[in-house]
Amino acid sequence: RSETRTQRAPKLLLIGFDVERTGNVLEIFFRGQVYPLNIAEACSGMRMLMAFFALGTIMAVVGLRHPWQQIALVVMGVPTAIFVNILRVMTLGVLAIRDSGFAAGDFHTFVGLLWLVPAFLIYLGISWVLRNLVIETAPPPSVDPPPGALRFEGRIRGVFIGACSLLIVGSTLLQAGVTKLNLHLQKEPVHLRHALTDIPATLGPWRLVGEDFTLDVAGVEALGTPFYLNRLYARAESGFVHRIQVHVAYYTGQIDAIPHVPDRCMVASGFTPRTPEPANLPLTLHQERWTLDPSNDLKGVPYPVVTLVHPVTREQIAIHLPVGDFALRTTEFVHPSRTEQRVYAGFFFIANGQTTPLPGRIRLLAYDARDRFSYYCKVQFTMVGGEDIERAHFVEQVESLLEPMLPHLMRCLPDWSEITSEPTT
Repeated sequence: RSETRTQRAPKLLLIGFDVERTGNVLEIFFRGQVYPLNIAEACSGMRMLMAFFALGTIMAVVGLRHPWQQIALVVMGVPTAIFVNILRVMTLGVLAIRDSGFAAGDFHTFVGLLWLVPAFLIYLGISWVLRNLVIETAPPPSVDPPPGALRFEGRIRGVFIGACSLLIVGSTLLQAGVTKLNLHLQKEPVHLRHALTDIPATLGPWRLVGEDFTLDVAGVEALGTPFYLNRLYARAESGFVHRIQVHVAYYTGQIDAIPHVPDRCMVASGFTPRTPEPANLPLTLHQERWTLDPSNDLKGVPYPVVTLVHPVTREQIAIHLPVGDFALRTTEFVHPSRTEQRVYAGFFFIANGQTTPLPGRIRLLAYDARDRFSYYCKVQFTMVGGEDIERAHFVEQVESLLEPMLPHLMRCLPDWSEITSEPTT
């Protein structure tokens, strides 16, 4: 990852386009204009590769007799998937010049499905070649089946019957075990109580700069959720203006967690991390106004409570804060074309009423099989400065912004204590 830099993209160069690659972004130069094409992680071809492995396994077992033929057909799924994925990216790049909407949304998915047709034909051709590399001896004469009858070899019938029996027995036992243990493998969504845009424009000494940043269709698709907030806050101190970009993204109703974090996203945009691994830095928040709710706890730990004054009605509202220590997973980045700049990006998660800076723990917190509902929220801060900016200064500014922001954020997020106290049916 530390060697990410601008490179030429040979896929589109072959058909006459001038293209440069920065991370996961292809910049297509055509008639004096630049057309960016973001190749997100979902477009890496891994899904297509796994699909061809599955298809190759089925075709090899059913259509080929010799083990070396079966192995060769499965292995050929790798170059086939890569070749078709290259053609798909080239198609999206050409279409993006015509209209950027062609490279996002439903049409983007349609292009991927469309290329599966020639890919399947290529795979059939490979299977035909492998089958004809061996000249089989004539089988012994047998009685022809009656017209219209479908006959399979005994080995295939046995494998088919055994696989169906295993699936039926396994699904029955799994369903019985899930019901008996009261587990929830499929989570129900839990909605925001208030829109994230309800977070005030003024947070202590911090003031909103400009308007909220909105993403296009491709950006929302890459982010994976329509519930997000992108803002720039500024704070004047000692004649110097500090600026921090705040990014909040809320996820619910999913079957798994795939968080978008700076460790991958900024590298995909061409930035280079200056350290091998991010650092989990503790956040020191003033908790004088926090109290504990003895009647509500999460796994034996009482929820912290802070009183928030409603900005309009001036009513005092008790807000439950998440359980756990606050820490910021921080990485320092530099861009190859702007080496004098330093970019600090730090984030943490709030998942099912708990905090964590580790993306891997989202699966443990938000997707506990005993919980009926699930959600997680990523809170990210980014600061750009010169070579004199230090990590401790970045953390200090984040603490100053997060303190007044946290109660308003938790007012928007679901109250996990209320969700878990509701009787389930």
